[in-house]
Amino acid sequence: MRKWCKMLLEQKIIYNIRSFLNTEKNFMYQKNNLLLMVYFYLNSFFTLFEPFIYGRRDFLLRNGILLIVLIYAMKIRKTFNIKFIVISLFLFVSLTINTFLGFEMNYIAFLSARIFLRTLIPLVIFSTEKYDFKALLVTWYKFATILTSLLPIYLIIDQWFHVNYFSIGYLAHLNALIIFYTIASEKKLKFFPISLLLFNIVMCIIFGSRMVTLGLFTAIIIVFLAIYWRWIVKNYILSLFGFISFGITFSLIPRFTFWLDELLRSRGIFSRNVRLIAYMLRTGNIHLSGRDEFQGLVWDYIYSTRAFFPGGVGMVRSLTDNQFPHAHNFFLEILLVFGIVLGGVALICFFFKLIIVLINSIKLNKERGFFLILIFLPFLIRSFVGTLFLVDYLFLTTLSIVIFNPKCATTEVQ
Repeated sequence: MRKWCKMLLEQKIIYNIRSFLNTEKNFMYQKNNLLLMVYFYLNSFFTLFEPFIYGRRDFLLRNGILLIVLIYAMKIRKTFNIKFIVISLFLFVSLTINTFLGFEMNYIAFLSARIFLRTLIPLVIFSTEKYDFKALLVTWYKFATILTSLLPIYLIIDQWFHVNYFSIGYLAHLNALIIFYTIASEKKLKFFPISLLLFNIVMCIIFGSRMVTLGLFTAIIIVFLAIYWRWIVKNYILSLFGFISFGITFSLIPRFTFWLDELLRSRGIFSRNVRLIAYMLRTGNIHLSGRDEFQGLVWDYIYSTRAFFPGGVGMVRSLTDNQFPHAHNFFLEILLVFGIVLGGVALICFFFKLIIVLINSIKLNKERGFFLILIFLPFLIRSFVGTLFLVDYLFLTTLSIVIFNPKCATTEVQ
């Protein structure tokens, strides 16, 4: 215990907190970064209060904090370009029309308010000619080191109250993403960051969801290859042995999941994620909790006579008799909301612009490229059977960067 406390002091968890609160100059440089981190971590942080604050109070408090973040971001920004104004007006008009033409006006009105609020925050932050993504990554790493210390509190609360498994895994995967990038980019193996990384990965595997876990490991592999590809090519013999070792390790995953599931159950810990992974590997069946059944209804609606017309947000709720709020698939949801024509055009334009931004980042702003990989790849993996893209923090941040394409800027980073 004394060794752990000494390590906390020496390895700067306390220093990171103090640097945020007491260093005025650092705060002034990174105030937008701090707002973005609040935006990223807000839902996970509120999981701590789920047993005590729920229902309408929870909704009002979460969105009230987001509104404060938006107002402060607009105060920092002060002036707005024509592109931001046009996009904001278009979004507001579209959501208003969707609200009045939708099947359940009250539900769609609340959903539209969430979409508008969550979309505006990253649009305000990134609607600038330049942005310092290097400082943003440093700020994210500091947040991750601080918030890793909250994970044991989640475990304690989970023993007494029901805590959403997705929230714990989502928080751990956000932390693990930036911690791994920091370790890989510095190319130094230090005990403290590696211990934080392993702890977050274990938490993500045990208390997360399958797609969050898969998204985390996919992003880690892509980031590793992007950083070390020159070394891999130069040392191709060692790289070959490394890939063979990785393949052998990968083949042992079924045995590992069975062993881990038995170990956790013997300790009285129920891991939905580990059990479902073990079941999938043992039977070859992917358990989708009924998503595959209602997605057939969505496809039938898209292929109907109204296929070329937008269905709008909230349509899945109507098609499934209020059983599912959205299609649980990024591509399916876009085609449903915007129609085949507009949805197809939107997908092509988005991915084309995203690829252009990533290619430009290789030469001009590699930190921006890595930031996009870290936030978009996990979202994309989750989106195949999970999250609603219209209110997803990581997707909306990616979309804002793709739209405004801010260039590299440098500030003082501590």
